[in-house]
Amino acid sequence: NNTISRNRIVLDSAQTSTTLYNGIIVSGTTASPTASGHGCDSNSIVYNTVLGGYYSVSIAGVSSQLSFGNRILNNKLWHQYAYGVYLNNTIGAIVEGNDITRGNRAVSSTTYYGIYTTSGIQELRINANRIYNPFGGALTSTSTFYGIYMTGSDGASASLPNIISNNLIHNVNGNGAHYGIYTTSSDFSNYYHNTVVLNDTVSTATGASYAFYYSTGANGVNVSNNIFSVSRAGTGAEYGFYVSSTTATFTGNRNVYFIGNNQGTINAVGYFNSAARTTLLDWRTATGQDANSWQTNPLFVNVSTDNYLPQSVDIDNRAITGLIATDFTGTSRSNTPDPGAFEFTAPGCTTPPTPGIATASSIDVCSGTAITLNLNGNSFGVGQTYTWQSADTQNGTYADISTATSDSTSLVLSVTASKWYRSAVNCNGNIVFSNPVFVNVNQPLAAGTYTINSTLPTGGNNFTSIADANRAF
Repeated sequence: NNTISRNRIVLDSAQTSTTLYNGIIVSGTTASPTASGHGCDSNSIVYNTVLGGYYSVSIAGVSSQLSFGNRILNNKLWHQYAYGVYLNNTIGAIVEGNDITRGNRAVSSTTYYGIYTTSGIQELRINANRIYNPFGGALTSTSTFYGIYMTGSDGASASLPNIISNNLIHNVNGNGAHYGIYTTSSDFSNYYHNTVVLNDTVSTATGASYAFYYSTGANGVNVSNNIFSVSRAGTGAEYGFYVSSTTATFTGNRNVYFIGNNQGTINAVGYFNSAARTTLLDWRTATGQDANSWQTNPLFVNVSTDNYLPQSVDIDNRAITGLIATDFTGTSRSNTPDPGAFEFTAPGCTTPPTPGIATASSIDVCSGTAITLNLNGNSFGVGQTYTWQSADTQNGTYADISTATSDSTSLVLSVTASKWYRSAVNCNGNIVFSNPVFVNVNQPLAAGTYTINSTLPTGGNNFTSIADANRAF
């Protein structure tokens, strides 16, 4: 029943010792911030500022007598070397409203954990924490980032689960692998209404990015009403939801997936059963989950000012009701709540609308290939609809190939002939058309014998070069 409140604790920001430089520690010995201990229940660590150190806050119980009812609330935990919050062997702990960052700490080239939980974790609540800027002082570091890391952290039961909700993970820099939320061997855990944004635009990373990573299989894992947005620069693979174990099971729905970088070696909504699932349809088919989720841009107000309030009509009022009562700011969620950490109201459309430029996921494909049409640079808002059209020539007569929808700017279709595609954008009767995109469809080659002969032009049954033959095939 101790209260540690409104202190400013300044530690060395250059030292990397795990034992000598730490913030607020509840453990079994002064020699270690994570040594098992007991008899430390119902402590409140609130409204403190902890600067520097290796661990900002650590609470370590013992497996035979879990530490009960500890609260870590509304603290500023800045410039730590490796761990913002560390927990083991606790029951009923609440980690809420904390601002966690390593910031511009110059000595920061090590694996970083915003919040780390390990064995003996029951009835845990991790809610409305902000985790960001782990490598501000070492932007080229190739060390790994974990926003929230849970290993062997089993909830008590399906009726008494661990709940991870309303957390905002953003502005993640550095060139190593990035994991927004990582969970392994953690039964009975609910991940609801989190917003994870991995969008470092200056990264040159080859390391992969995972908004949500689920490792070793567990029971009772629920993942719903989240926004997973990955548009990090660099060539590293990008995933919204990655399931590494072939035996892992989960339930999930009403999640928002946005994979916005086409530079990565893989850019996929998810990974399941040992294969990347590029589109939401692929992911649904493989997992049997996310039946009512979306693959769309959440349209954050302004990421440069850390305003992650969505504006997308597609997802407004579309979350599962009754999972979490309030949002990141403490605002009560409506009877038609929104996915992600924030409740929001999409703005109305303005006339004339901005149609943007039509894009295609592939512009040179074989007949029967499924492509995704989308818009780039278009306006949006309540009352605006999108109708996709096609024509044989750029300036020809366009015919509708979809019904008008306000839910999404994208359209998935299987193509069998070369066409031009555009979108008719309608705001309250004011219709404008996007710039069109051409998709070339290669028809199957006729049966016969083909030659590669550099002395003859490409045509008929001859190809001038292997490159020409490759393109044809």
